[in-house]
Amino acid sequence: MSILARLFRMKAFVFCFCLIVISLQFVKEGFRTPVADEFGYLKIADDLTEYGVFTNGGFKASGKETAESGAFFSPIYPVFLSLTSRLSEQSVEAVSCFAKKLKTCNVEDMLPVVVAQIIVAAISGVLIFYTVLMLFENRPVAWLALILVLVDKTHVEYARHFFNRKRRLLPVLSVWLFAGLCA
Repeated sequence: MSILARLFRMKAFVFCFCLIVISLQFVKEGFRTPVADEFGYLKIADDLTEYGVFTNGGFKASGKETAESGAFFSPIYPVFLSLTSRLSEQSVEAVSCFAKKLKTCNVEDMLPVVVAQIIVAAISGVLIFYTVLMLFENRPVAWLALILVLVDKTHVEYARHFFNRKRRLLPVLSVWLFAGLCA
């Protein structure tokens, strides 16, 4: 087996490991209803889906029939929300419902968005594993760092939220430092 094929298999294994762990953590924790800033991101995603316009998340209310463009929030996460919610009609309706802050919204209809966020979290786990492996050239230390990050449950918590503050740098750096001290 070539080195490239072994590297791909290892990355796939680490990805699957992260995906399984984060998914199991999500099943245990469950869905959560959006709060605070999440409504702004959901409103922008709804406006992108409905009008094709990146708005300011409802912070500048207007009585116009069409959405006004704006740039209060960074664009990448609302675009991600808009695109992933389009994977099912129920998700589009849930985003619209939450954007309007209605009490009848079903958070479980946001499943395609949460699944996409779990996949992103698993990719982040792979990046953490290989960053530690590159820094310390020690596979057990890379596994230790990855396990510590997954035990922290940061990835599953951010998969359950609908805003863009997706990764905390300090815990990741702490794990790298700890892993380096163990090497």
